[in-house]
Amino acid sequence: MKKTSFASKLSLIVVAFSAVFLLGGCDQSPEALQKNGFYYYQNNDYLFSACNYKFLLEKQPDNPIGYYGVAINYTEIDDYDGAITNFKKAIELSGNANYQVDLATFYLGLAKAYHKNAEYQEAGKTLKKANEIDPAKCIANDNHLFQCTRIYDYAGLIKNAIDLHNRYNYAEEFLPRKYRILAYLYLRDHNYDEAIKMAAKAIEKKPENELAYYLMGIASGEKGQYDKAVDAFRKAIQIKDHASISTKKYLPIYISLAYYLAKNEQNDEALAAYNDAIQNTKNLTYQYPYTRMLYSSVTGTYVPSKAYATGSVSYDDYLSQRDLAYAYYNAGRYDEAFVMLNSQISELEKGRIGIVALDSYYLKQIFDNNKHIVSVAPGSPAEKAGLRFWDTIISVNGKSAKGSAEHFVNMVAGPVGTEVTLKIKRYEDPVNKKGKTVFEQKLVREKIKNKNELNKLAKMYGLRSLIYRAKGETENAFADAEKAMSYNPESFDAKLAWGLAQNDKGKYSEALKILSSAKLPENETLYEFDLNYFITPFACGEELIKLGKANAYLKLGKVNDAISYLPQAELSYSLPPIQKEFQTLAGELTELAQAHNTKAVNLHKKGFLKEALNEYTAALSYTGNAEQEEEIRNNYINLLQEYPVSPELSEEARKYLVRGEVLFKQGDMAGALNECKKGLKLAPYYAKFYFNIAELSGGLKIYDQAIEYMKIYIKMAPNAPDIQNAKDEVTKWELLQEKIR
Repeated sequence: MKKTSFASKLSLIVVAFSAVFLLGGCDQSPEALQKNGFYYYQNNDYLFSACNYKFLLEKQPDNPIGYYGVAINYTEIDDYDGAITNFKKAIELSGNANYQVDLATFYLGLAKAYHKNAEYQEAGKTLKKANEIDPAKCIANDNHLFQCTRIYDYAGLIKNAIDLHNRYNYAEEFLPRKYRILAYLYLRDHNYDEAIKMAAKAIEKKPENELAYYLMGIASGEKGQYDKAVDAFRKAIQIKDHASISTKKYLPIYISLAYYLAKNEQNDEALAAYNDAIQNTKNLTYQYPYTRMLYSSVTGTYVPSKAYATGSVSYDDYLSQRDLAYAYYNAGRYDEAFVMLNSQISELEKGRIGIVALDSYYLKQIFDNNKHIVSVAPGSPAEKAGLRFWDTIISVNGKSAKGSAEHFVNMVAGPVGTEVTLKIKRYEDPVNKKGKTVFEQKLVREKIKNKNELNKLAKMYGLRSLIYRAKGETENAFADAEKAMSYNPESFDAKLAWGLAQNDKGKYSEALKILSSAKLPENETLYEFDLNYFITPFACGEELIKLGKANAYLKLGKVNDAISYLPQAELSYSLPPIQKEFQTLAGELTELAQAHNTKAVNLHKKGFLKEALNEYTAALSYTGNAEQEEEIRNNYINLLQEYPVSPELSEEARKYLVRGEVLFKQGDMAGALNECKKGLKLAPYYAKFYFNIAELSGGLKIYDQAIEYMKIYIKMAPNAPDIQNAKDEVTKWELLQEKIR
């Protein structure tokens, strides 16, 4: 056993005596209670800190600092509703001339509580009030800076966040962090060029900067520069020996790599990256500097002190567990995804009684190892039973309540509707331990009501519904989707699952309505370690929305609408969860295309060229089969050679041609390519679409596609003035393709 130094023993003795004095009434002055409350809060003893502030309010009920102290402790124990109530009371009383308060700090605390409670817009408005009162509040230290950044970020007030970092006085050694964070914020503002510029500056200042490479990858990917994105993510993964981080295996980097590999049609590599995300993510240890406030016995005030936080970011929290489950799902490893989801669902669906109870490090020094109630939720079984702050829980169902927090929670939580019996010790005067009573109280466990927890359940049930669906268990998928919607009908995961479930029930109009309202959330992040990571969309999430809409339109007889939502065949076939979905649709469309092709051939033979042209156009729009497409296109080209005049380009098709040209001039080659492909569906007889698609594909280094479309252009326009140039382009792309291989 490690020996305790004399200094450590002396420190423990001093702390113990301090606690005894406080509880014994030696110094219960408001000044002492306020000072000790802040001291214990700074040392993470939220029970004893809240106790001091509660006792302060008994002596001075109009003291706003007491309410503020209770609020900051409630924020730390995740009782955000309680925190918001107390922050508001502190602000309400802040005009009392008897107390000196920092109103901007009160508003900052309230903004943080709103943010933690997922009330992002309210948090942003509240933070703006704090900034109006004191423009320097958010840039007073690192801690405030990052709190304000996250609040503005989630509220969509990105320019406010950018302004903070441009005003903050970064030391030279921390400039790489500044540029990295600005890169993140410019990404959130959809200013991808500026994001890339900031990431490059961060790398210039610190070459071994995996986070900067990660952000550069996201920005490049959003610009459609998938090769650059993939290269940046791989560099981020390969970087080693970072000064403050011991392992480079980050879940979000692997997930982002997989996503943009899929976008770049590198399908096998994408699947491998999802598996890497599962296999190679490890605990992340860190050490970073921050500013904390310590009480100085010399000056009698709280003063800033540089400190270092050390610890680990593990992959056992809710967000990372959910995203690992998504990685399992994308990789087609459904049973493993089930294990992760079922475990979390089981925990979250346990019935609760509405209390937060903690023990205290400082109370343990005087041999008090009990759990004391810190917070009671409004309307909960505990509040209805009259339980209150500082009640001591002696036992749960006859078993001692002492022990770890996890052990205590497991005893108190249980199936909804079941009873739990608490043995309570209560002092009418807890400070002086007078008026003790001991009693038992039976409470009935109820469903959780916390909206953050409900949202978690909506996401997990939504994902589990998708897994059931991928396994062909549509009834289970429907039941889980229904549960997801009951927990949070605004959740993307719930809407996606519910929309697809409506398709399975034949309610296609309802499915379209639901799927059209499902928007991927922008303000979710995976970790808050030094800098927020993005949750990169999973390819299946995006593709299933499109496939769901395509399926609904097809069943409603709106075939052209269905075609517009069909994703790239290459991406769809690469990911196991959507192979069956896509193949079912593709089979139906292949049959439809064949029917139109057969009709066109017959019309062509009879000399009805215009009618045959329309049928070939429809056939080419519907087919997703490469061999069938080649057959139809050859028939089409033969018809065009007999056609008396060149078919006119429709206004709808021309719109896509113009949109493609505009995006190309703006440097958005991926966007331009997408517009040209939409136009081609409407006018497969228009040779320029093939030429433009080939050139854009070549520019994006998608050489297979570039060669294919340019060869079609050569076949369709053999007498075009630029035909030799087109042939030379094919030769060039074939060489570049060989070099890659």
